[in-house]
Amino acid sequence: MTAMQSIRVWLDVPLRGAFTYLHPQPLPSGQRVRVAFGNREMCGVVDNSVPPQVLDEARCKPILAVLDELPPLPEALLQQVRFAARYYLHPQGQALFTALPTALREPRAVTLADRQSYRLNAAGLAAEPSARSTVQRQLWQALQQAQSRAALRRVHPQATAFLRQRLAAGHLDILPWQAPPLQVAAALTLNDEQQAALDAVAAKLGRFGAFLLHGITGSGKTEVYLQLIARVLAAGQQALVIIPEINLTPQLIARFAQRFPASHIVCLHSGLSDGERLQGWVDAWQGVADIVIGTRLAVFTPLPRAGLVIVDEEHDGSFKQQDGLRYHARDLAVWRANQAQVPVLLGSATPAWRRWPTSRPAATTGCCCRRGRTAARGCRASGWSTPAA
Repeated sequence: MTAMQSIRVWLDVPLRGAFTYLHPQPLPSGQRVRVAFGNREMCGVVDNSVPPQVLDEARCKPILAVLDELPPLPEALLQQVRFAARYYLHPQGQALFTALPTALREPRAVTLADRQSYRLNAAGLAAEPSARSTVQRQLWQALQQAQSRAALRRVHPQATAFLRQRLAAGHLDILPWQAPPLQVAAALTLNDEQQAALDAVAAKLGRFGAFLLHGITGSGKTEVYLQLIARVLAAGQQALVIIPEINLTPQLIARFAQRFPASHIVCLHSGLSDGERLQGWVDAWQGVADIVIGTRLAVFTPLPRAGLVIVDEEHDGSFKQQDGLRYHARDLAVWRANQAQVPVLLGSATPAWRRWPTSRPAATTGCCCRRGRTAARGCRASGWSTPAA
């Protein structure tokens, strides 16, 4: 008889400890599982860092299913949740499930968009449809070049059935997703103060540094963000931009899209469906997304190639969660940047009063960003000492 392994699992319940379940094989930390809890089934997350308990196996329930359609959740996310639960005095299981998209909190498998591309191989090129099969011939001709499933559906709605048929016949090569080359549209010319702020933060790329960018509305903070992000993307890294919900406008997204037309930009906010939020979150986690723009919950979005964290309007009260896990997205963003060893830039026209005593002008950062003569005060980039966790 196979010996059962004791697995420590976090659940979305208001209790401080993890729960012990049984499974025939060890499971990695971050693995989603389906378990029985009382008279219901719940989604749980394995955490091998929790010390095991000595329990009578007869009293422990087995894991009902391993939800392995996705890789285990990354260790960096689990570490962030552990810190948040400890710092904000909240049950770790509930903190973990707060950080996850709604679809990943459910005890069932999820379905994601197909990011692969398809192309006819030699056998597929030889199997040319007849001239009378107009639809199949259109799709066959399109597949002579690599095509995504979405692109094929634009050719004809019957693309899914055609792909299934050709894959079963062995007529297609499956190509992994590849990022398009970086494209950056022409940037605005920075004034001296903006350039000084840009250079100060850029000097810290690749290591931790916290900066306060102080400038009134219209002083050019967003242009500094965009030019910093361009440097991050050129280095093959990702950028996280956290902004208040009220500022997440179509005009702002369009500005990012116009500057980076070939980059995959993910927006995470309350207006998305569960499926849309899940897809964007997983795209960021898998490194497909280049830029993540979101509201406070986006601070938990995994980024395997993180290069820069920006918190715009850092003083805004909407960054503070008012129920459940009462975290502050700005403070978690600074902690996270420190863990990832990347710079974090806090922008504001009216910085929170706590930033002033903890900010210190550096030799290269004491600058003002003005836009013509319209700005009463400009934009000052100052190094910021983050408190110890």
